[in-house]
Amino acid sequence: MSEDLTIRLEIEAQVARFVALINGDDVDAFAALYTEDALIMVPDHETLVGLAGAVQFARRAQARRPARLALVTHEVGGSGNMAWERGSSQWVAADGTVLDPGKYVVIWRRTNRGWQLHRDIMNADRPTTAR
Repeated sequence: MSEDLTIRLEIEAQVARFVALINGDDVDAFAALYTEDALIMVPDHETLVGLAGAVQFARRAQARRPARLALVTHEVGGSGNMAWERGSSQWVAADGTVLDPGKYVVIWRRTNRGWQLHRDIMNADRPTTAR
């Protein structure tokens, strides 16, 4: 298997874990997906930093319930211990209505804990609803 395909499969597995955890209740497990010096750049908010920032991000997501986050990976590239991912996102209401469609880019770093989000930036496709 090529390095590109291996990285893509590993990142996609982490994205699936990210979605499950952000839509779940384990804030600490979610935060552990990020590097200790991560930057999380969310629309209409200050940059969130590190594991404490990841906890804040998870709590903001929990406040959006019953809406759930859905992500689709469009591209993955990288080599060695660094990778990037481009994708699209949707918050989906309990009735299936799509809220806040958007897009994102993540820089991933492979650490002794596997692939972790190192830089996470997201943008809304239209004015956003309550965050």
